[in-house]
Amino acid sequence: MLLLTLLAVLLAQTLSSVIWLSQLRATQTEGLVTSARSLAY
Repeated sequence: MLLLTLLAVLLAQTLSSVIWLSQLRATQTEGLVTSARSLAY
């Protein structure tokens, strides 16, 4: 039972890290695009 709980917690943490990382990448990409646009104009 304890092992199952640990596994669930680990899975939840991994999932949230993945979501956080993908959001971070998205904002970084947006920032790059914005910078490129302001440089272009």
